[in-house]
Amino acid sequence: MAIEACKDFSNVEFMMSKVRKLSIRYLTDGVYDKDSIEELREELKIMKLSYNRRDGLLRMAIIPPYLEGDYEYVLDILKEDIKLKEKYSAPILDYKSKILLYGIGYYKLNKENLLDIEKNMRKYDLPHIDVYANIILGSKSIQYGKPYQAINYLLEALDLIYGLIKNIPDRELQIGYIKRHKGGDDIKLKITQTIEKALGIKVDSIYIKDIDLDQNIEKYFDYRPLIAIMDDEDFNNIIESNYYYGDIKDISNIETLISNLTSDYEYNLNLILKYIGRETLAEKGYILAYDDEKKQIFTYC
Repeated sequence: MAIEACKDFSNVEFMMSKVRKLSIRYLTDGVYDKDSIEELREELKIMKLSYNRRDGLLRMAIIPPYLEGDYEYVLDILKEDIKLKEKYSAPILDYKSKILLYGIGYYKLNKENLLDIEKNMRKYDLPHIDVYANIILGSKSIQYGKPYQAINYLLEALDLIYGLIKNIPDRELQIGYIKRHKGGDDIKLKITQTIEKALGIKVDSIYIKDIDLDQNIEKYFDYRPLIAIMDDEDFNNIIESNYYYGDIKDISNIETLISNLTSDYEYNLNLILKYIGRETLAEKGYILAYDDEKKQIFTYC
């Protein structure tokens, strides 16, 4: 029995590695191999992997819609997942599926759905999927006449893309990743258009064509020029649209921050992190503390 269990585990890992290799091949070489996707779909079906099959389908579904615009094909993949969902529901997989279906317009979005997406983003913390979730939220916020919320979501999408590529050692691969996601430049264009229309401010954005291979990719994600052209009111409106900073909306400077500190050590650290994050438009931050006696490093996030 143990041998059979190990064999089954190895087969599952082998199949999922093939799915990962397919995605990596696209992102590194730009190869959209539909035939290989179909072969993998058939193999997953034969192996009857249930949850792993759903995971594999959703991973493969990301390439056609957002990277190649093949919405008809991705819908075919996702309909297969919808059938499996009836028997093999799993919250994290259901969330991935919903985001992809929202993205291709299969499900209609309303304000209640938008709140649900935001709540699940914070709950599951899946950067690769959350890029698309924030683009959806940003685009819908524009339609609903909420430019500050839109800018906040779109900036977060850019920040997530940066987080996904910053540790890729090869500059050409970094640029290729941004291009193949079609996200970076499209997001920047939406931000620029929203700021110009809603705030009446002209923005000169840096697009991927403006980045040379010998330049730091950080230049592409540098928001300081954007922040510099905004007045305090516009900046605060963008920040206040993010519920993450709701409990520090009345803290406007260091003096106010200090006056809100309490005897609760963890509460103070959380407050300081949120204040720094708000001022830098960051969604996450960490404080490292070293205990001399225990010789241990503690992380607060």
